[in-house]
Amino acid sequence: MSKEAFLGILTLDMLKESYEQMIDKRNESEYAVKSLDDKKVWYSPSSAGSCIKQHLFKELKTERDPLDQSSKFAMRYGNIIHDELQSSLKNYLKVPENSILMIEKFLSNEELNLRGFVDILIWNPIENTGEIIDIKTIKAYKWQRMFGQKKNRDPNPSRKYELQLGSYGIMFESELKSKVKELSLIYYRKDDGMMKKIIVPIRYLDLATEYWEEVKYVLRDTDGNPENLIPGESINVPVETWECNWCSYASKCNSPFRKK
Repeated sequence: MSKEAFLGILTLDMLKESYEQMIDKRNESEYAVKSLDDKKVWYSPSSAGSCIKQHLFKELKTERDPLDQSSKFAMRYGNIIHDELQSSLKNYLKVPENSILMIEKFLSNEELNLRGFVDILIWNPIENTGEIIDIKTIKAYKWQRMFGQKKNRDPNPSRKYELQLGSYGIMFESELKSKVKELSLIYYRKDDGMMKKIIVPIRYLDLATEYWEEVKYVLRDTDGNPENLIPGESINVPVETWECNWCSYASKCNSPFRKK
């Protein structure tokens, strides 16, 4: 077949469908590796600060709503950036003496039912201290709302990323018997590769602990029935109303805040 004929056969939809299938297959493989063959349902640090009803749906192993194609592509792009930044550290970072660089380090905390993988952890087992870093890829609009001129910034920004870091800190301190020295977020702007590092206050370990304790308290009184958590009435259901438009369980919930 000639090159010209092949170009006539390949459509954009065919390319998108092929790429989507590759992403789905990759996600299945990565999920199998990270599931650790554990039948128990654990909370994930990445869901810290989220609507408490989401955690109940997860406990019940409720099927998530499928992602649309564009969301899959965007998430894959973010994963590629993560992988390359982490790989650069593994291959080129000169780690200080007595420190150990850990990438995608698995940590857990039985008491709070938490487990997850930390993007970047630099642990000093001699001093018993550690630095925890999480990478976030964002677009220009969100960057502007976070770091642009003050008049354009979000007056009430979400603190989910900070609570996620605090959750990692809880697991790190309990599992490695060490103290968190620094928490930080590395923001990567997808549009042009600009990066910014933000230090997160250590107090987010306490705030994350309070959040997960509240999750346990609220879910204990639901009798395992999502209908007992009423959007707009139950504690932190949702935490922020905009969550309902992006929730993985939106079709299973009767939230009045959902707009799409």
